[in-house]
Amino acid sequence: RNPSNLYIAVNFDPQLIALLREVKYLQQLESCNLEIPESATAVFSKREMYRKFLQNLDVIVALYNQVRETILDVEYPLIEEQLASIDQQLEKAVKEINWTSEGAWEYIESTRDRVRDLERRVRLAKANVEAMCTVMAKWSQAPLFVRKEDKKDCLLNLDDRGAHVKSRYDQVSEDAAKLHQLVAENLEYFQASQHTQDWMNYVEYLDDIVLDGLFNCVHCSLQYLLDNSKTEGDLPALMEAKMELQ
Repeated sequence: RNPSNLYIAVNFDPQLIALLREVKYLQQLESCNLEIPESATAVFSKREMYRKFLQNLDVIVALYNQVRETILDVEYPLIEEQLASIDQQLEKAVKEINWTSEGAWEYIESTRDRVRDLERRVRLAKANVEAMCTVMAKWSQAPLFVRKEDKKDCLLNLDDRGAHVKSRYDQVSEDAAKLHQLVAENLEYFQASQHTQDWMNYVEYLDDIVLDGLFNCVHCSLQYLLDNSKTEGDLPALMEAKMELQ
């Protein structure tokens, strides 16, 4: 384990890999009648077991380090206890279990499944946050009001403003339900309790993201009005005023 970032690595001596390769070549040269040490032959006879162990340990290392590398400060408290439990299990591989220990394969399987489950849930939670951003991005794809027929020489289309406002409101309301669903899913993915301060801090983080989405939505419409109301340039009028005398 790297003490600076807590990443883990597989402790498989490169010399052992070289030994397995040399024994394989020597066995292929049967005509040379070369004598292979019994110790080397014994190690080589377990090559498939070592290969299976190594493949699964590589999976554990990759997934565990992925969690460590990508977890955000606001997410870490939500999985801290789960990660500590996995670290406690990993300590057995560091201090007790070796390649020939009884039950080594069962230990590797159990550790792999636990790490894979945690990494999957963290990855899905992050994907949900990305999905939230994608949903909110639709709000700022177009201004609330634009020129009639979207032509530069037409006035701002306010004739059916009520329908435009209702349509946008309905879209945001529908998307809000999706956002709530994604947040509820993340509560399950992190296996958190919604009454804890850690979860409330995470919800505040999500609230900031939603606030940015709402800001971008309003900014899109205001920026359109600003761009089409500039005095410089040869822009046609955006609005007109009428006076009725009675």
